[in-house]
Amino acid sequence: MRIADAPRFARRGEELDCARNFHSVETILRLLDLMALLKLNRFHWHFADDEAFRLEVEELPRALAQDRLPGRGEMFARLFAAAGRRLEGHSPCRRRRIVAHARHLNIEVMPEIEMPAHSFALTQVIHGLRDPADTSIEGSALGYTGNTVNPAMDKTWEVLPRLASEVASWFPFRHLHLGCDELSKSAWQRSPAIAALKREGLAGNDDVQGWMMARMKRISRAQGAARGLAGSPQGAQWRHRPRCDPVRTARTGGRGGGRAGGLRRGDVCPAHHAYLDMAHTGQRHDWGANGVGATGLERTVGWNPVPAGAEDIARRFIGVQGNFWSEFTTGEILLWPMLMPRLLGVAVTAWSPQDALDGPGLRALADSYRASMEGFWSWNHLA
Repeated sequence: MRIADAPRFARRGEELDCARNFHSVETILRLLDLMALLKLNRFHWHFADDEAFRLEVEELPRALAQDRLPGRGEMFARLFAAAGRRLEGHSPCRRRRIVAHARHLNIEVMPEIEMPAHSFALTQVIHGLRDPADTSIEGSALGYTGNTVNPAMDKTWEVLPRLASEVASWFPFRHLHLGCDELSKSAWQRSPAIAALKREGLAGNDDVQGWMMARMKRISRAQGAARGLAGSPQGAQWRHRPRCDPVRTARTGGRGGGRAGGLRRGDVCPAHHAYLDMAHTGQRHDWGANGVGATGLERTVGWNPVPAGAEDIARRFIGVQGNFWSEFTTGEILLWPMLMPRLLGVAVTAWSPQDALDGPGLRALADSYRASMEGFWSWNHLA
């Protein structure tokens, strides 16, 4: 017999958050093995956030804070880090093991650094990234006040380009994720330095952030001439929200572009129905981020990554990505029951034609995978 098979999307990924709670190199290697089994080929490594910068970087000699416990009176508040666990990081040796194993499995590793928000660790370790005259009452989606880098400060442009250059040089993949997520509306409102910047024609925070990302894009493109970094903008849309619309991003650049055109028109990798840290069900006692929502197994396969009305720009939807945020996951034993079997649904959506498999079919397929992996990964939500 002859079997002809090819993926619907070129990029089929999974993201793992190692910033909120640390995941060891062994855990990441096992995740890469699982991804290869499911024909996923992009590992989005989220190692930087408010809590820590988990890779050892010459530009950030103290950012990992390995000698400190997170908690009251310490540099890093214990909002999501496990009680009594030290902040850990990945050494160059660990990082090279991960990149080498991924390459062996034909998986590209996409590193992510965060800007301008979700940068509490950076602002605490490196002074000069914020306007000392700023009296804004700055909010944060997750409670870290003061987590936003100020793009009007000279120190910002001394540190961030060097940081981006060093991180990008470690990974053979031609993309570096710059974050650009959850900027507080109250950030920079009383910053004299930002006020001066706005006089150059920038209206609000979206325009300022767009100006910042456009500048970082130009710098990264210039730095990437020797490294082969991709120059075309691409956006990852986590959820379908009015201001976070993948169709708008594909057409115009969406939020974060602003008047200054931080992204402009670009390719999109949507992640709707692929938040695997959410609870499996809507039941109140089900474990996971149930305060945000639930991602049932059927939902991971029953959606179209190319929304209705976007058929004319379907080529701009370049992939599908599962996402796992680790606020509530303090160890590997909690990770696998959340990833599986739902990651199988994400993989099916990324590989197969639309509606090739329905919910009951996915459950039958998941049963087959469970039998073949008994004793290695376990999950308890398939009943």
